[in-house]
Amino acid sequence: MNRRLYLILVIVVSVLLTLSALRFAHQLRRSRSVPALSRDAQRTLGRAKLEYASERERFREWLRELVRYRTVSSESGNDAAFLACAQRLEELARTQVGCQVTRIVQRQGRRPAVLAQCTLGRSSERSVLPQAPFTSSERARAILFYGHYDVQPADAEKDGWTMTRDAFDPVEFDGRIYARGVSDDKAGVTALLAALTVLRQRLAIEVEEQTSAPMRPLMVKLLLEGEEEIGSPGLEVLLEQHQDLLFSVQCEEDEAAASCKNASIEFIVSVDGGQVDDRTGSLLLGLRGAAAFQVKVQGPQNDVHSGAWGGAVPNPLQGLAGLLASLHHSGNGSVAIPGFYAGIPDQNWSGIPFHARIGVTGGSTHPALRTSRRAASGPSTTRRRRVRPLSELPCPPVVPTDARNRRPWRWLCG
Repeated sequence: MNRRLYLILVIVVSVLLTLSALRFAHQLRRSRSVPALSRDAQRTLGRAKLEYASERERFREWLRELVRYRTVSSESGNDAAFLACAQRLEELARTQVGCQVTRIVQRQGRRPAVLAQCTLGRSSERSVLPQAPFTSSERARAILFYGHYDVQPADAEKDGWTMTRDAFDPVEFDGRIYARGVSDDKAGVTALLAALTVLRQRLAIEVEEQTSAPMRPLMVKLLLEGEEEIGSPGLEVLLEQHQDLLFSVQCEEDEAAASCKNASIEFIVSVDGGQVDDRTGSLLLGLRGAAAFQVKVQGPQNDVHSGAWGGAVPNPLQGLAGLLASLHHSGNGSVAIPGFYAGIPDQNWSGIPFHARIGVTGGSTHPALRTSRRAASGPSTTRRRRVRPLSELPCPPVVPTDARNRRPWRWLCG
């Protein structure tokens, strides 16, 4: 009897374990699967790609035009260039993308920002093709795109720009456009505006021809700022002052209130980022965060002559150099601050199937920098610059009154 009960128990447990394993495998497949696009969406996307290819040179000219604006945010005296670039971006968003709301935000001491709102889909084309009212399951969707149009300096002597004679006069070699800001981030901004332009044109054609089923409205919001390269000091206030335009989703006049009740931005996408290679697109889910501070080592009350006081008066530059050197281990360059790496897992890049498929492994290196992607994904500290009040002599014979260092830190994503 006991043996029979034992066998029954074993069978029951085996069945339960099998069912549990099957259920887990089913959930795992669902979690890894990407919802397929509908037939209409696939057709729309395919035609949009063809239309983009036919207008590719027009969009490349947008990029050439944008990089000619000398929008170096760390330099002064270029307010006119920033305003002109912002006005051109606003014009493209309004006349080419078809944004119903556009705004250039100008504030004292800050670079202009361009805000825009465009509606794609049913609600934007209701005058062309009458639609039934939306239901609560068809509520409007919204997405916010972020990008920046300011760039880094590009002086040949100070910044090492050697690609072209003038960094802001685009030159093309082997199908590539070379100029300051082409990659970071005016190409990203141009690609966004081009994609929205083509998509709107394609949707308008299909609505007029009634060749596809009506789609739910998609509200697209744009935030294009001009201070990213200097740490976006005015971004927080900008978001607070214009949160209604950037983050709210308004109901259409003939839309049921339930269809957009509690609706909000579903995604915030930055068009400022890299990719694996020229032919592999990327959708980054996170980046290392940044924080910055300035260190000041105080020396004598005023600059003193090194011929009289050198060696007798402590030199703040020497103290600063020793302080900065103590932040890292000399052997491997890792941060020497106790607890800096606490709680950070050792990520095995090659153990992630997706990374393995696209060729990102723990040992992969950047071909030019000879550094691993793993090292580039962890926290770090970087010396930014040394600032000290001295004359323009190449090597002034003084012990300075102080030495300063501005240091940004990179924090692990998550």
